[in-house]
Parts: sequence; C-alpha cells; structure tokens
Amino acid sequence: MEQTRKAFVMCVKTGRPGAEQDINMIRNWLEECKFECISCIDPDEKELMEKLTEFRDGLNGIKDDVSCCLVTLMAHGGKGFINTVFDERVNLTDIFEMFNNENCPALQEKPKLFVIQACRGERRDSGVIQADNLSTKQDSSKKKRLPTSSDYYIIYPTQEDHISLRHSMNGSVMIQAIDEVFRKHGKKLHIVDFFTQVNNRVAHADFNMGRNPVKVVLVTESTLTKAVYF
Repeated sequence: MEQTRKAFVMCVKTGRPGAEQDINMIRNWLEECKFECISCIDPDEKELMEKLTEFRDGLNGIKDDVSCCLVTLMAHGGKGFINTVFDERVNLTDIFEMFNNENCPALQEKPKLFVIQACRGERRDSGVIQADNLSTKQDSSKKKRLPTSSDYYIIYPTQEDHISLRHSMNGSVMIQAIDEVFRKHGKKLHIVDFFTQVNNRVAHADFNMGRNPVKVVLVTESTLTKAVYF
C-alpha cells in the first residue's frame, strides 16, 4: 500500500434524503486513508459507465504506481443492480468485471474494494428473540496465471433480497457505522476486522419502520489473497 491509492465515489442524491451526509462521511474516511478520490454525483447510466471506464483506464495507465482501488456506490437498488438518478438499472456484476485481472491488469494481485450502499430487494427482517443458552506447487517453467477475479472485497449493507436502511437526517446506517469505527480505531485494523466491527454495530442496533422492528446485517464477499491495512 505504499503507492497511490485511488477511489471512485458514486452517489445518487436525488430522492435519497441523508445522501449528502453519506458523501461527507465517505470522503472523510477516504481522505484520512490517503486515497485520491474521484466523485460522480447523480449520474445517468451513460455517465456512470463512462466515468468508471475512465477511472479504470487511468489505473491501467499508472500500472506500477497504484496500490489498490476502492469503489463506493450509493444509490437505490435491487437484487444484483443499482439505479441511476433516472432509475436505469446497472448490473453490479458488469461493474465488478471492469476491474478484474483481465480488464484491469494494473490491479493484478492488488486489492479491489467495493462498498455498496443500496437495497438488494424488498424483504424486511424483523429479527428474532435470542434463545436461552444459546496449495499446490507451481511449475516454474510455466507462466504465472491468476484467477480472473481474485483480490476482491465487496461489502453490502444488507442480505440479498433485503432492504438497507438510511436515515433522512443522519445518512445510511452502514456509512454511519464506518465513520464511527474509523473514528475509534483509525487505520489500525485489517479491512476484514474493520468491517467486522462495522457489522457488529449495525447488527446490534435497533431500528423501526413505523411500529415494526427492522434488523439489518452486512454481507461481505472476499477473494483477497493478502491482508489489507490502510
């Protein structure tokens, strides 16, 4: 992590009260972690994909001088997609694939981090009442090969098919927790431990929609091959 750290922050603010607070908290976190940040606010599909492509191509242009990238996407969404400002659907898989080892060789064996703040469906989890008492050797003569999608770390704010939570004044529940954990622990934690602490805060907090309780829990997907510290 001694070279340049690049970040891309996309946020749909229109129709998402509290999004401005999310942007401020994410930018502060990234700046403290020494990321050079590019912002994309209220894009349509064409603008989003063009700016992501420009960001990816820029990484490839500085191949030897980049340590990692972090892409934050904050919008409405559903199962496997996010919505643009005009409710166009953009598949998350298409975005992830832009940065894989084939399409972004600059990031081969380097961490590719994605923070997704969007609903993943319409289901709501009201929670439950807690029960009582409860390697193989490589042939050196062959050229080294990598899996197509290694060194990814993807953070979702909720389970598949479920809603995520955002406060109209204070911002998204996950983004608030990221800010709180970073203020407490700074850059001391490995990224997996960091988001475990974030998840602990989110999972043990109580929320309501009307009179109905709602619980959320973060979900992470990892193909990391190295420990990542900021």
